[in-house]
Amino acid sequence: MPNAFEKELGIPLPKCCNLGSCCKGASPSTPYHQLLRRAAEGDDFARGFFSIMVPYASHAEAEAVVPGVVERTLKAAEKQKAFKSPQDIVFYHCRYQTEDNLCGVWEDRPQFCRDYPDTPFVVMAPGCAFEPWAKACKKKYFEIKEEVARLKSLKAELEAAKSTLQPGPTSLDKQTSYCSVDTKIDDPIPEAHNANGWERNSLRGLSGMENLPREFGAESALSLVLSLTDLFLASTLPSMHFVR
Repeated sequence: MPNAFEKELGIPLPKCCNLGSCCKGASPSTPYHQLLRRAAEGDDFARGFFSIMVPYASHAEAEAVVPGVVERTLKAAEKQKAFKSPQDIVFYHCRYQTEDNLCGVWEDRPQFCRDYPDTPFVVMAPGCAFEPWAKACKKKYFEIKEEVARLKSLKAELEAAKSTLQPGPTSLDKQTSYCSVDTKIDDPIPEAHNANGWERNSLRGLSGMENLPREFGAESALSLVLSLTDLFLASTLPSMHFVR
């Protein structure tokens, strides 16, 4: 079975150095009595584990065989609710391990042996070849975890900000309520026909402008067009539709 951490994090597993500590000082993350019950219920891992692993009589006996494993395991167990006391932790050694730290049942070894180490969070003995791999995997794992948490926080902030934006009339809507949605404010300003003012049709396209009195002079008309232009440039486009 491919190692999930190796595949997802892109950190290849190193070659085993045959230290033998994983076979000499194994301690599953499940207390002995719970593991025994799982084996009785047909759990593959539990049945395979008890088929080859033999418990040590004490922690001291295990520590004498694999120095450093007991101390590391007891420290790691403090963070797990399954273990209520150090006495709940049992250490095991493989009955089929040879004197030169090789596997005596290599072709028939259980799946959990084939998968080891299936996670960088397993307790390893000092000097194990997989220690640097586990350290690199945990570093990258926590970096990804922090990045995911940051992105989730950012997403929540964006959703909160979006929910506070309520649609409503803009300043452009209020100030140009007299203006038709068909207004062409980008039409060129026609030249004046005489010195007294523009003809009524010189402001074509501005709805209602045809009813303005002739006294509505060029200066007033230009002021109106410029004010509309300023409003258009300062407003958000969705607030008004302009047809060319």
